[in-house]
Amino acid sequence: MRNLPWVGENCTIHADIDESYLDYVKARYDDSNPKRTAIIPFDVPENFSPPGALPGSMTNHSGQELARRLQAALLAEQEMGIVEVFDRGSWPQKREEFFHGNYSAIEQSRAAGYDFVIVGMFEPITNGTTVRFQTKLIDTASNTTVFSGMTEIYSNARDWDNALIRKESVTVRNDLFNFRERFELYARCTAKRIVGADRPL
Repeated sequence: MRNLPWVGENCTIHADIDESYLDYVKARYDDSNPKRTAIIPFDVPENFSPPGALPGSMTNHSGQELARRLQAALLAEQEMGIVEVFDRGSWPQKREEFFHGNYSAIEQSRAAGYDFVIVGMFEPITNGTTVRFQTKLIDTASNTTVFSGMTEIYSNARDWDNALIRKESVTVRNDLFNFRERFELYARCTAKRIVGADRPL
C-alpha cells in the first residue's frame, strides 16, 4: 500500500444480516468444541484477469486468492476454530445461486463435515475508485444466514497514479487497481465484522 499522504483508503460494510459469529455460536451450540468453517473460492467476473495471472492457473486465480486472504484474516482473529478453503467451488449458476439459497455450497460443505460455509462474490468494477465484495456466512445445519453484507473498498490511489503519470513524476502501470491491497483490506475489514470483533483495523 502506498505511503503517499494524499492517498486515501477505507472500507465500508452494508449488511442485510449482521449477527456476529461469536454471538451466534454461543446461542446455538451448547458445547465448546471448535467449529469448522469452509470458504468456497469466490465468484469473480468472467472478464476479470488480474495482473500476472496465467490462463487456467489456480495459483493466480482471484476467487481462490480472495478465499485464502479471508481465511488468513479470520484465523488471525483467533475466534473461529477451524477455517479452511474448500476448493470444490465450481458448479453451474454459482453466481445466481448466491442470491437464491446457496444450496450447492451448503450441501457440499455439510457433506464434508463443516458447520459453516462462507460464500462470496467480487462484483463487476464500475468506476476507478471502488471495488465491492458480497459475503455470506451460513450455518450448514439449519441453512441460517448469520452474516450477509457488501464490503466496499474505496481507494483513490489509481486516480493519483494517473495524475502522476500525466506529470511524468513516476513510472507506474496506470491500468492496475492494486488488487492485492484491495483484497487484503477487504479480508481484514470483513473478518472483523463477521467475527464481531470491535478492534480497529
